[in-house]
Amino acid sequence: MTKKYDQAGQLTLSTKPVIFGRNVSMACTASSVNEFKSPSRIWNGGKEYGLLVVNGASTNPWKYKENKDSPRKRYILEITDFHTDDGNELYSCTYGFVQYKTNLTINEDVYEYHPNKSEIGVSNYQLDETIVLDLYIHTIFPIPKCYANIM
Repeated sequence: MTKKYDQAGQLTLSTKPVIFGRNVSMACTASSVNEFKSPSRIWNGGKEYGLLVVNGASTNPWKYKENKDSPRKRYILEITDFHTDDGNELYSCTYGFVQYKTNLTINEDVYEYHPNKSEIGVSNYQLDETIVLDLYIHTIFPIPKCYANIM
């Protein structure tokens, strides 16, 4: 089996930025028409580097789905409800005997977690001549740089 690691245009993250809790897509682009028309396609990845999709049939249809993009000679793996457990893991797509791999490494450049309203708490009070504003955010990524202007 030929293995091609992290080659641009082969197995790439299509969704940017990746927002935790939303769907994420990865594109596996074939290097040739013959490779694209291979009767055998396999997606592996995730926490246990397990089998995800074989020739369009998902092992977990609520989590993984494959779409075909013929004009661009690629197949798209859609990961539903992407969470931190899905990141920092190796993923691969295989056309026949050619395999492309990439690691979905969580970093501040591509990944974001947007808290919902129930994860944000705000309180304010006055202490002598000082106004105190407390903002509590249970989970957020990347950590924001916050500033306050009082006029």
